[in-house]
Amino acid sequence: MGAIVVMAANGSHVRRITQRGADPSTEQPYTDDDPTWSPKGGRIAFQRIRRSDKRHAIFTVRVDGTGARRLTPWTLDCASPDWAPGGRWIAFRTHENSDRRGDIGLVRPKGTHLHLITQDRSKWGLLPFSPDGRWMAATKEGVDIYKMRRDGSDVRLVVGGNATDGVPGWGPRREKSSSS
Repeated sequence: MGAIVVMAANGSHVRRITQRGADPSTEQPYTDDDPTWSPKGGRIAFQRIRRSDKRHAIFTVRVDGTGARRLTPWTLDCASPDWAPGGRWIAFRTHENSDRRGDIGLVRPKGTHLHLITQDRSKWGLLPFSPDGRWMAATKEGVDIYKMRRDGSDVRLVVGGNATDGVPGWGPRREKSSSS
């Protein structure tokens, strides 16, 4: 069984927060993985995989295991959630099981305002937000790394041709230095 589990940094207080009533020795209809914490730490977004057809959907749940909510339809086959630093959006990619297509979408944490920010018949993947939440990094066709504004505009090639061994990510937000 794949469930989301949280614990204290020292390994104590381990508790399952998804599929809490499920018997861990029996195969369950879902697998939960790829968790990402909300910026304030009160909720976790994750992908749930339906075993019957291998489709994915994005869910959120409170850290106490209550209030599970599906944010995306199973038909979009959404995976790899990433919470925007401000907490207003969760990014995801669509058509997880396809090798040829997949877009990047955004949805509010309550499941509203779901929309795609790419729609160009490509396979987009890996989409972390910049520390200020205004940009996203993403791979395209598994070989190029781009950055784009959160609304999908201003798409810029960062690394082209052979980024298959790379995963886009952002460094920490730089603090402005004070001059005396």
